[in-house]
Amino acid sequence: MSEQKRPFPQAAPSSRWPARSRWSARNQWPIIAILFLFILLTSLYSWLIPPFEGPDEAQHFAYITWLADRLELPPQGAAAWETPVQQEASQPPFYYFLASLPMRIGRLTEPSAVYRPNPHYLAPLPHDLPDNDNVAIHYPTDTRPLQGGWLAFYLARGVTLLFGLLLIISAYGLARQIRPAAPHIAWGTAFLIAVTPQVVYLSGMVSNDIPAAALSALALWALVVLLQRPSLSPWLALLTGSLFGLAGLTKVSALVLLVPAGVGLGWLWVSRQQPFRSVLWAGLGMAGGVTAVAGWWFARNWLLFGSPVGLDTHDYAPWSLSNGGTLAGQNARWLEVARSYWLALGWGAIRPADWVYAGFFILMLLAAVGLLRLARRWQKTAPPRPTPLLPILLLVTVAVVALFLEIWMRRVVAPHGRLLFPALAPISLLLVIGWDALHPRLPLVGYGFVLACALAAPLLLLKPAYVPNLLAETELNAIPPTLGWQFGADADHPLVQILRIDLPPQASAGSIVPVEVCWRALGQTDTDYTFLLQIIGPGNGLAAARRTYPGNGLLPSSAWQSGDGSCDTIHIGVPEALAATLVYQVEIGLIDEAAGQRLPAFTAVGDPLPNPFAASIRLEAHDTPVTAVSPTATDPIQLLDATFNPTWTPGTSETLRLTWAANQPLTGDYQTFVHLRAGAAGPPIAQADGSPLDGWYPTSWWPVGEIITDERPFPIPADLPPGVYQLVVGWYDLASGERLGQEFPLGQVTINGKTD
Repeated sequence: MSEQKRPFPQAAPSSRWPARSRWSARNQWPIIAILFLFILLTSLYSWLIPPFEGPDEAQHFAYITWLADRLELPPQGAAAWETPVQQEASQPPFYYFLASLPMRIGRLTEPSAVYRPNPHYLAPLPHDLPDNDNVAIHYPTDTRPLQGGWLAFYLARGVTLLFGLLLIISAYGLARQIRPAAPHIAWGTAFLIAVTPQVVYLSGMVSNDIPAAALSALALWALVVLLQRPSLSPWLALLTGSLFGLAGLTKVSALVLLVPAGVGLGWLWVSRQQPFRSVLWAGLGMAGGVTAVAGWWFARNWLLFGSPVGLDTHDYAPWSLSNGGTLAGQNARWLEVARSYWLALGWGAIRPADWVYAGFFILMLLAAVGLLRLARRWQKTAPPRPTPLLPILLLVTVAVVALFLEIWMRRVVAPHGRLLFPALAPISLLLVIGWDALHPRLPLVGYGFVLACALAAPLLLLKPAYVPNLLAETELNAIPPTLGWQFGADADHPLVQILRIDLPPQASAGSIVPVEVCWRALGQTDTDYTFLLQIIGPGNGLAAARRTYPGNGLLPSSAWQSGDGSCDTIHIGVPEALAATLVYQVEIGLIDEAAGQRLPAFTAVGDPLPNPFAASIRLEAHDTPVTAVSPTATDPIQLLDATFNPTWTPGTSETLRLTWAANQPLTGDYQTFVHLRAGAAGPPIAQADGSPLDGWYPTSWWPVGEIITDERPFPIPADLPPGVYQLVVGWYDLASGERLGQEFPLGQVTINGKTD
């Protein structure tokens, strides 16, 4: 039987060791090459990603700093939120202890690594283009030269990288133990883990996710070795339990792997492969190892905080369901988990296109089909069938980790694929086995696709998100300064010049408006100014706004050099509840938010700009009414309805409600006239002319067929004699005075005698 047609991977008979190919340095060159590739990829990711941009990296490093400075563990519960460690204070300390050693031994304290939150960071929601993906503000002087706390930070990332190497080696060993006669399965498992973008990314961050995954894989490897021994060794069980304890002392969720350990021991007893006495001693040895390594931590938590695992610390987080968080639907939660398992960089917002995720999902589906095929092949195998213990252990491991995550997601908003990483090695092994079962070359497709994503992410995702897009002087000079406005303390000392602003002519409620702002620094400052973009409507009302540091959050003005410049695409969200469809004005400014002051604005020639409105945009509200245009319509603008009070009093003002629709595209901005006449013809006795909607919706912006309602005040002269008058409306060009189309008679108005 060929390797590709073997039944499900099986435990070796208890009477002998599993057969395995000869291990030597010469036939292990693939794993060495895989480790080298992993180091290169992780180093590239870590170099491109600034400090504190990993998930909760500021809190993880605060834990390390706390241990190094205070030589004590941080508090848990509500008290944790009074420290910079926050929710990570509930994490077990093993990884943080190791990562704090370089800081403690080398006394790497000054300058301290300062976490400066980006005040304009977009919520960790996926979006298509780079825009304030940096959760922290970064200055070039932070890490140049690399010393003190900043050096300690990168050394902590290096500790994570070492655990990443351990993860790959452990997964490789686990796969070799399960499929000893198929080294390509082990190499493939190691390679898949080494090029999974999310693994590469997290292996270069200050985080305990990869250490927990590595120790979990190592413990599972030891478990499989234990279960395959001809007789259960209590000492090997003690070692295995100690490894599970180390995993649990790194991340609490790793302790759920004791469930498959119990399943494995129980299987050996129920199937009578091992006597009960041996199983009992192995179980006690494993429990003793876990207790000896990690028991003190959970006992301490119970005694000091009343919670053995400390998970209640997360209940005080804003994303806790008991503290304002929202539970998403189960399908939505797990779709997000699956996506972020493969690739979701930064704090989850830096992502590839949807078709990339479709590729990952197809690979997962193919692996599932392959595993089902193996299961059916095993079922059809003539008795005595090989024992399915090992595949059951892999599947149980994945199932219990997924179950724990589901329970956790019902407590906090945490649909993060990295929380499945205690089962990372079994998941990767099952994927490779499933692909291999369908076709011997299918794994190559899977490896190639995942590797391509890992190689493309630095250039296509990380560089745009974290490397400022400074333009060369020649590029800045090539931008036509259509605006040329300057902002500074005064006209003689400008700080920045706004070269131009480009944005789409229209957008709808609920959409995102991309505004390109091209700017050039004319001076230097110690203040970090914020770009302020506002969309203004009638009555100086604010329809939408966006604030950001220049460079989409990457170029704080205090780090500018004179001559620096860029073109930023700033995204402004239009609210769903937009009040009316109008043409709004776009205002730009620079503001010192700490002082609450704006920088004065000046034209290119130095004249003051009290209202720096740079552009106009038509925003369409939901349910904007439209009407069908009659094919026989001859008037450019059609009067659909008119509502007014038929009896007026001199010296007051009446409101006319006029409803219009354009029958054809309008190229000019026409004025409405409303005339009160003594007869059907003749000069107006009183009038109320002006732009439609008080100038907030010029006719050149009107789409054909849109129903537009204009409420227009009509001031009635105090000396207007009583009588019956005719009211007419129409349109004209203000510059030429030429009428547009016909005028529309509205009917009669009765003027009462003047009352005091």
